[in-house]
Amino acid sequence: MVKIINRKFINIFSKVFEMISEKEYNEFLDMKNIFEYILISIMDFDSRLTTGSVILRDDDGYFRYVAVKGHNMNILKDIRFKKNHIFEEKFHGAHIITSRIERETTEQLDLLVKGGNLLRLKSYLSVPILVKNEVVGFLNIDNYSEKNIFIDGEIINIAKLFAKFMGHIYENIKDKRNLKIKEKLLNNSKISNGILYNKTFLLKSLEDFFEKYEEFIFVMITIKNKLDEKSLESIFHRINKLFEEDIVAYEDNTFYILSEYISDYFFKTELKEELEKPIFWNTEIYPKFEYNFYNIPEDLKNIEELKELI
Repeated sequence: MVKIINRKFINIFSKVFEMISEKEYNEFLDMKNIFEYILISIMDFDSRLTTGSVILRDDDGYFRYVAVKGHNMNILKDIRFKKNHIFEEKFHGAHIITSRIERETTEQLDLLVKGGNLLRLKSYLSVPILVKNEVVGFLNIDNYSEKNIFIDGEIINIAKLFAKFMGHIYENIKDKRNLKIKEKLLNNSKISNGILYNKTFLLKSLEDFFEKYEEFIFVMITIKNKLDEKSLESIFHRINKLFEEDIVAYEDNTFYILSEYISDYFFKTELKEELEKPIFWNTEIYPKFEYNFYNIPEDLKNIEELKELI
């Protein structure tokens, strides 16, 4: 039996690493297929296990459902938990939770009832998922029986093993995404902070743009409120997503963007909506920005005028 279980673990782990190499993970829910596969595999170890979920921290610091088994992901994917919505005890090891209500908002409770079978649950096992000793999510396994299905300890041990594995997978996926960004930039220039171009490269790119294009767009976006390191990293990732094909430099709280074309609609709606979304790491922050948009040569006729702004 032990050999069969060990072989099963090896097959699952091998399959997961194969899945990681097959896909890019630019959006949070791009990880759904991997964690859903792991979750389903956990359920296969014991016939008493029928439903569960995986919650991970996204790029903005909120805890969100990334995979579920036996629940409605279309409903649960819209829930974003702040850290203070979650029982403190869940951050400190595996726990069997018997209360149906933690610290959720009324709206979150409504979604959990509709999409997460909240009123049917008798209890659930919650195991923290860690990366470098920091809790980045939770593996939850549900119990609908009046009996405590976790009492023999076997399910808990399996859940702990897979939660540890999930931490490694989550870290691996984030490292892969960041490496892709860095490789793209390093193909062109030195970078200033690990994921964005420096001002020296920007100035060189300005010369190229004036020589190559009769018209182009220059944008300056300045962060107006004080952000901690993790919140600033969240903004970097948003900028990279929004301007994936453009030249983006960063210095002194200001992003400088060179682009062949940016529509007014994108600038006034999609850009601002994405950048100004709240961030939650230690406290909830609503980032504020000053935006300056220039059509070249309509607004700035030559490179000297543009350099004066930088």
